[in-house]
Amino acid sequence: MAFRQQTRRVFLGQTTAGAAALAAQTSTSAAVTPTTSGILKRPGAEIYYETTGSGPAIVFAHGLGGSHLSWWQQVPYFCSHYTCVTFAHRGFAPSRLEAGVNDPALFAEDLATLIDHLKLAEVRLVAQSMGGWTCLDYTLRHPDRVRALVMAATGGTTDLKTLETPDRKRDCPLVRGK
Repeated sequence: MAFRQQTRRVFLGQTTAGAAALAAQTSTSAAVTPTTSGILKRPGAEIYYETTGSGPAIVFAHGLGGSHLSWWQQVPYFCSHYTCVTFAHRGFAPSRLEAGVNDPALFAEDLATLIDHLKLAEVRLVAQSMGGWTCLDYTLRHPDRVRALVMAATGGTTDLKTLETPDRKRDCPLVRGK
């Protein structure tokens, strides 16, 4: 099959027509789900978040180059059956640092406070890249509240020494060393 070159004008015209058709199909077949937003005050930071939809909660944690907007394709897909929560990590716009340096060690604490603030009994976590640090650490600290953990393009990271409590040693194979 030979590759056929197109002019930029033809390509943009086709792309625009395709996008318009998709927008028309989406607007007639899907209802708009309202999104609410808020700011969570934390020591040294303000954490921006949005919630969309209703049902069991999915919390999306973005990577280093992203923000709460990184999930623009996932939220519309899942919000008809789930409460979708997106947030911007401290230091990532529109969240703000009030003072000091952005410390990733505080990300999981921020997430825990957000989950408590939203009164979510259990969550499904979806983590991309840097968001894996946040979600893995949260999951290891609160395994009873995490229904599922999806790690995408991340190795996650955590300091297992900070998890060494008597009940954690008994219940967590990563800390037990088995």
